[in-house]
Formats: sequence, C-alpha cells, structure tokens
Amino acid sequence: MTEICPRPKNNARLRRHEAEPPVNIRRFDAGRHSSEEIARIHLSVRRRQEESGENSFRDILDSQKDLGDIPAQYLAPGGSFFIAENAEGSVIGFVGLKRDQSEPAVGILKRLAVLPEYRGRDIGYRLVGELVGWAKANGCGRIKLATGLTERAYGIYARHGFIETGFNADSQDFLMELDLENARLGQGPANMAKDSPP
Repeated sequence: MTEICPRPKNNARLRRHEAEPPVNIRRFDAGRHSSEEIARIHLSVRRRQEESGENSFRDILDSQKDLGDIPAQYLAPGGSFFIAENAEGSVIGFVGLKRDQSEPAVGILKRLAVLPEYRGRDIGYRLVGELVGWAKANGCGRIKLATGLTERAYGIYARHGFIETGFNADSQDFLMELDLENARLGQGPANMAKDSPP
C-alpha cells in the first residue's frame, strides 16, 4: 500500500489540500474489495459522464462487463487492479491492467475512474503511476489504451508519457501507448515492488 497526498501546483491549491486526509492506493484484494461495488461505482461515474456530455457509450453496461469478476478478468491472467480509498476506506477511484493475451509483454490499461467529488486532486494521475510502476516491475514492455475524445483522462495519460498511436473512428477513441523500456518512471507516487501483495 502506498499512502499519498495530492501534490499541490500552487499556493492556493496547497492551502486547499492541507486539511485533506491522505488517499491510500492499494492493489485489489478480494477479501477487502468487492467486484460488484467497483462495477456499481464505475457505472455511476459513466452515467455522470454521459449526463455532463463528457463521454458517451453505445452500451453503457457493456462498457464495464469485465468488472463483474476482477480476480478472473484482471488478476488471474497476469494483470493488476488498483483501488484508491479515502481515509474511511471507501473506494473513490480505480484503474486496471489486463495482459494482452496475444502479446504477454503488453498491458492494456482499462477502467480509470475517480468519483467526481474527488477529481482535481491528482488521484487518477497517482493511480496510473502505480499501475505503470507495477507493469514495468512485472515484465510489461508496453502499455496500450483507448480513451474518448472528451475524457479528462487523456491529460493524465499524456503526463505519464503516453503518446497517440492512432484513432478508432468507430468508437471515437484515441489510441495511446507507453513504451516502458524507455519511459522515465518515478514522476508519480512510489512504484510498488514486483509482485507485492495487495
């Protein structure tokens, strides 16, 4: 587990965050976390994105079907899943990494989400940082992802060094990749050790 506090960008932000309790980032633990809870939170975030015009989905339920069983969908095939919790232990964000079954050294970043009331605190950035560090320590050479035209996550990915590699006109998604062999890691939170327990 890594305990983090938001990294302020200016004095006003510093004062705003001084009173905020730390956020904990943990690997998914089936004894502590519920796939069903994660799926409910994800659906709530996606519905809010649709309502605000930030994103749209052809089938909103289909956009999260892999969250119904995180251990089987993410962990068992060699990936990982990270949870952000507030001081009370409530889930406030998450991100997953699936292994590309045709290229095991390639990870696919999936399902980055942070509850709207916790946005602007670098939680998404720190979740991606943990995922990137874990991926590199566990044999991934590249991470791929697809992100919508209007999603806020695009900036988080770019800050971590992901570059655009294409555009899927059907889904209206940018395709992005991070080359872990040449990436400069360590700009985010402390990276988790190889195969560290949840």
